[in-house]
Amino acid sequence: MDLETADLPPIDLQPGPALLQGTSAQPPVTADLTAVGTIDWAHWGLTIAADFDHRSGGGQIPDFSKIGNGTPSQFGMFMWGFSWTNGTPHASATNTMSGVYLSGAGSGFTLDLPADNAIRVLKLFVADYNCTSRLTAHLSDSSAMDFVDDLIDSGVGSYRMYTLRYRALSAAHLHVVWQAIAGTGNVTLEAATLSGE
Repeated sequence: MDLETADLPPIDLQPGPALLQGTSAQPPVTADLTAVGTIDWAHWGLTIAADFDHRSGGGQIPDFSKIGNGTPSQFGMFMWGFSWTNGTPHASATNTMSGVYLSGAGSGFTLDLPADNAIRVLKLFVADYNCTSRLTAHLSDSSAMDFVDDLIDSGVGSYRMYTLRYRALSAAHLHVVWQAIAGTGNVTLEAATLSGE
């Protein structure tokens, strides 16, 4: 043993513990996606349902995959506004109140984001109308318990900002599902931000 290093403590090469924590709150009246999404951000449905705007150079939040046979529709009168200044393909927007929605039980949206041993914070801006909806977040390496939350709306519209704080034990991904599980109404997806900690 090298005498110069004999008394040094061993180096801890173990990664930090896995975690997946979620909270739900009323969203702010306005959200600056550029300021909050320091790693990446995304917004859906700026002018048409197919619009997918995101942070230029971000590449961490993908476009959604839809669940069910419905066709996403654009809606422009949500109860909060989103702004950004570093976007693509639309470089900027100010207080846009748009998003996309899918109708009918079983319909919804999925997102898959990278996960590893760094702590990330995902904020997801969603709503539902006249249905019971469910948000599920799952780490693909199953290193932490899933986060599941149900939202019930009776026809007036419910709006939520979900905050998911997560870290995996290995190179993995976070699978997020926002889905109507009962009722005849719709679920909506507006924006998401991703930051570090």
